[in-house]
Amino acid sequence: MSSTFISENINDTQDFSGLPMVELTVLWRRHLTERVPDHLPKSLLAAMLAYRLQIERHGGLSKKATAYFKAIEMDIREGREPE
Repeated sequence: MSSTFISENINDTQDFSGLPMVELTVLWRRHLTERVPDHLPKSLLAAMLAYRLQIERHGGLSKKATAYFKAIEMDIREGREPE
């Protein structure tokens, strides 16, 4: 399957985990403006690409959800049990 075919037919359930690193890099460069993180393993790059494309299509987390996750992060950092 070529990257042209994949990029033209990306959908919400696209599974990038089976693609070679070269294909992931092509898709990243084609759809995202940031440099391809070259220090990441293929599995994490595939997951990040899928997530970032989903954000582009549907938007990110709501402000309420972001605040909720940040509160959990602070609890964990400060040694408290998240609420």
